[in-house]
Amino acid sequence: MLEGQVAVLSSGYLDPRESLDLLGRLRSSKIYRSDQNSYLLYPDREQVHFLDRNIIGSSVIEGSPWIRNELQSGRSDFVEQDAGGLVHFNANFRNAGELAAALKRDPDIGEAEAAGICDAYEAVFRHRQFTGRSGSMFKYEGLGSIYWHMVSKLLLATAEVITEASQDGTDEEVVQWLMDHFDEIKDGLGIHKTPAHYGAFTTDPYSHTPGFTGVQQPGMTGQVKEDVITRFNELGVNVLEGQIEFAPTILKRGEFLTKPGTWSCPVSGAERHVDLEAGCLAFTVCTVPVIYRLAKEYAIQVFEYDGSPEVSSGNRLDRAWSQSLFRRENRVQKIVVDIPAEMLR
Repeated sequence: MLEGQVAVLSSGYLDPRESLDLLGRLRSSKIYRSDQNSYLLYPDREQVHFLDRNIIGSSVIEGSPWIRNELQSGRSDFVEQDAGGLVHFNANFRNAGELAAALKRDPDIGEAEAAGICDAYEAVFRHRQFTGRSGSMFKYEGLGSIYWHMVSKLLLATAEVITEASQDGTDEEVVQWLMDHFDEIKDGLGIHKTPAHYGAFTTDPYSHTPGFTGVQQPGMTGQVKEDVITRFNELGVNVLEGQIEFAPTILKRGEFLTKPGTWSCPVSGAERHVDLEAGCLAFTVCTVPVIYRLAKEYAIQVFEYDGSPEVSSGNRLDRAWSQSLFRRENRVQKIVVDIPAEMLR
């Protein structure tokens, strides 16, 4: 199930090559759904038809003298035979526990015999294998459904693996292959599809997509949170030792402006208009506008509302300014970060 793959990717247990192998196997597995270019929560499977349930197999009957004797006696306290000759457990039993209690009350049935009957009951109904709606329904994260929150968790886990691999100096070819998987997972999300393909407005969050129709169950799902976190991971915004670091490794150069423009953004409840040059990309951190600017080497400029800008080398905001942002002190007008073009892809 997809939750397992996401968990092991996020755990840090696998090295980058092992993570790459997992992502490759995932895409070639039964969890991958090519029509949506995304992943099921569980592999789909055929359901047992209702009329085919609660049927005791002939091999079980042949191996149980007690069941054969019950059928010959004409009693139906525990098992019964229908007009077509099929043998069933009495439908009044809701689980093996109730069956075991009834068998215990019958003085003619020994412990070993009762245990064998209960084992046969579990083999027929497989109650211990029941996983809720994921294994029995066709909507609401059921059979054949894509659960979009979990796909976004997969995207985030892949981004985390890429970031760590880049920081650890992993072979560039391995990092690039991991990025290819990241792009493929991201392309499968609704925002990158047409409304006809997605089944709704592509900017609206939905819980799941069943196998037979478009997205279902609209609402502010956990997917939104995961996508926001992933976006900051793409932008390379990290907090290390109380300092904000700007180190994009997944970000694409194609996201930067090719010509000047004006950016409208909400800052402290008011709308601000910021002029951007060509070669810039902008976002906010703790309500403060941050502008990435293509350059030859890292540098940071902090613009206060009062006073001249403070310039520093490197890609980390010092602890004092970082804490000011965290506390929402409203001292900083904007931050301009020079990003080496060679860091982008």
